[in-house]
This record gives sequence, structure tokens and C-alpha cells, in this order.
Amino acid sequence: MQVDQQRVERVLHQMRVSGLDALLCRLPYNVLMLTGYAPVGGDSFALFPLEGEPVLVVPREEEVVARNGWVKDVRLYAAESLSQRSTVLEAVEPILSRLTREKGLLGGVVGYEHDYDAVPSSATQLGVTSPATLQLFREAFGDADWKPADGDLKELGAVLTEREVDLVRLANLVAAHGVDAARDAIRPGVRECDVAAAVADAVLRAGHRTEPVRRVMVFPHVVSGPRAELAAWPHAFTTGRRLDRGDQVVVQIEVYVDGFWACVARTFFVGEPNSEQRAAYESCLDAGEMARQVERPGVSAAGVDIAARTVLTRRGYGEAFRHGLGHGVGFQAISRHTPPRLHPLSGDVMREGMVHTAEPSVYMPGFGVRIVDDLLVTDGAPEQLTPLEKELDWAVLSRRRATPSGLRRPHHLSPSPSP
Repeated sequence: MQVDQQRVERVLHQMRVSGLDALLCRLPYNVLMLTGYAPVGGDSFALFPLEGEPVLVVPREEEVVARNGWVKDVRLYAAESLSQRSTVLEAVEPILSRLTREKGLLGGVVGYEHDYDAVPSSATQLGVTSPATLQLFREAFGDADWKPADGDLKELGAVLTEREVDLVRLANLVAAHGVDAARDAIRPGVRECDVAAAVADAVLRAGHRTEPVRRVMVFPHVVSGPRAELAAWPHAFTTGRRLDRGDQVVVQIEVYVDGFWACVARTFFVGEPNSEQRAAYESCLDAGEMARQVERPGVSAAGVDIAARTVLTRRGYGEAFRHGLGHGVGFQAISRHTPPRLHPLSGDVMREGMVHTAEPSVYMPGFGVRIVDDLLVTDGAPEQLTPLEKELDWAVLSRRRATPSGLRRPHHLSPSPSP
């Protein structure tokens, strides 16, 4: 992988602004940002010095994939072997101690992750920076001056590089294959879990047929009928409920492709929507369009949210829009801490290169409408990274056979044909 020079220059600039001699990180999304490597578990470390080359420290069993990042200095450790067993921190300490001397960091100012955060890695573990990890850092780096760098890392993660945007765009394309599969699967009598299975199958096939993708994960959520009201909440789990004519079906997908995420949702109708469902759906479309007309670099994130919220309020759905208009997406599927946070109380300002969700929604007793796209802030109108249709005629599945697929495939990102 080629070095992401944009990312390197931004990291070095931020370190100079904050007076840091190095950044030392363990959280998987920060390791990815600093090295181009998406850790399989939560046991990788990234050292990014102001002078010299960055270093990636990983478990020996991750070596093959770790060398696919753009950091060339990869140091390996074995926390467990046939001849000895030690903790991760015990195994890493000698490597970090050597790096302290190699990089001239004794007595330097080192930025670290102070605000603990738990995020899923691409395996089953959680990557967290614990007190024991911080104690290891202090022991390995001697009398270094430790400085919390959470603000610097959030600032760096808020604006993506061109390479990173392309990877989020790819994750959106793969996710769109899943939504398209859901649209084809939805019909009376089919269970929510059958639709979710169709989504997962399509995403995995599309992702792994796209070169040079190595890792793909998918988290589909399908809620239907009266349960669609729950789509606002994380406990809106897929069930075995059978779809019935007249149902609306909310399909949301989080997709991970080589470290980067897409968060996408569409609402479909099994048969013709009634007047209330139609009005709510059209109001969500209009609210999203109003937000896109307002969004530009320099505009407040609160202002973008309020533009959409005003449309829904005027249509009588103000209280039915129960969350902010959007959140950051890219290094995480849902980032509620990294700008931009599109919410009436947000203090964030939109900047070119930010990527966020736009999710105008209505949740009423007995039904719900949720539409989620990922948008890139540009120097003009925002770019929709999610290559899917969303007009009401497309979402009404009684006319499915008469309307084309909603997936618009960018040719340079499309999966290769099956052999």
C-alpha cells in the first residue's frame, strides 16, 4: 500500500501545533488512521514520532495482514507461544522501551489516548486503552512528559483524506448491494431474518469480489410493521416476524471494508403505502433535501440539523424525529464523539472532507420511516456516497418488477464478475 501522504502531513502538522514529539495509540481506529492498518484484534500499537518513520507493533499472528498497511517498520511480539506465556503488555514492553531510545523520545512529550473508549475491532474483541496500558507506556518511555491527545486525535479523525474517502465510498457501494438484495427479498410471508440473511449474503459476496478488498463485515437490522417505530433505537433487533401486505420495512446496514465503515438505511413498503405513511416518507425526503441545500463548509452542524428538523416540524413530525440528523462515519460506523455531530446543540462546524450520515426519520406509534445516506462535505453541495435510489416509487415493492434496481454502480469500484 502506498503511503497516505495527506494523512502523514496532517498528523505531523497537528503534532507541531500541540507540541508533541510523538503519538502513541492503541485504539484500533486510531491505529488505522496513523498507519493504514486496521487491527484484527485490539492488541496493536502505533507509534508516530515527529522525527523519523512511524512504527506499528502487532502480535506475530497478524504479521501477514499488518504488512498490508503503509507503515513499513512493523515490530512483532508473541504474547503466547508453545514455550512461554505472557500478557500482551509484558510482551510489548521491551519493544516500546527500545523504540523510546531509537526515536530519541526520552524526556519528550508523548500524546496518548486518555479518554477511554470501547470500539469493536474486526474480530470479536474490544480494543480499549486501559489504566494498565497507560502504566506500560510510562514504564517503557521513562521520564517522558505524557499529554492527553484525545482532542488532537478527534481533530485528525474529523476530516478524511482522499484515500480514506475512497474507502468509505467503497464500503457504501458494498452496503448498497445489501440494500438492493433486501429490496428483492421483501414480499409478504418472508421473515425479517430471511431479509437480513439476503443482505449479509449479498454484502459478503460483493465485498469479496472487489479487488483488493481483504476483510468484510456486515451488521444488518430489519424491523417491519409496527416494529418499525423501534428503528430509532439500538435494540431494534431483527426477529422471525413474517412480513405482511401493508407493512413498512426498515433495513439498516453497517458495513466494514478493510477498516472503513458505511452506515446506510432505506424504508420499503410491502404493497401501497397509506396516506400517513406516504406523507411521512415524502417529508423525510424533503427534510434531507433541505439539509443538503444548507450544508456547506463553514456552516454550523446545528444549522444543518435545524434545516431538516424545521421541515419535519412544519409537517407535524417534530416530536417524531427523535435523534440528531447525523454523526461522523468512516473510521467508525457510528462516531458520536468525533465531529461532525449534526444535532441542534452541536458546536461543530462543517469542513470539507468530513463524512457523516444524514438520517431524517419519523417514528410514530405503529410505523416508522428511516432513510440514511453517507455524505461527503465538499467545497459546494455535499456528495452522496451512498449509491442508492430513495424516491417513493422505488421504495414501494408492489411495483418492484416494473422499476429498476436502485443500485448505481461506479464502474471503477464495481465487484468483478463471478468466474
